[in-house]
Amino acid sequence: SGGTITFRPAGRGQYSIFQGRYGAQHTDQYGIAFDLEWAAPMPGTYFVVSIGHDGGADTYTLLVLDGGSVPARAKTSIAINSDVWWASNAEVRMYYWGDPNASEKVQVSNIRYVEVAGA
Repeated sequence: SGGTITFRPAGRGQYSIFQGRYGAQHTDQYGIAFDLEWAAPMPGTYFVVSIGHDGGADTYTLLVLDGGSVPARAKTSIAINSDVWWASNAEVRMYYWGDPNASEKVQVSNIRYVEVAGA
């Protein structure tokens, strides 16, 4: 949590990436949530979130957004279920791929851990 992560188009055939870790020693259903703002989204550009075991083993893609399916210049709150209780630490990776000649940018803020007590 805290600041804002800004993703901009990288070089041709490359992507921008954020990688972070959080404690995952919980028994209740949980995941992560964050706010997303995508300026000048274009179809065919992608934002991807994957979560898995710290160190890269057993990483799962949990979210894929195409620029054509997000609201332009509107902040959207996103919550993702991620059950990685078997790991002492989880690793979250966020990727953005866009046309290097475009003026697109993706901003992620208010990243937070979500835990919901069992029913």
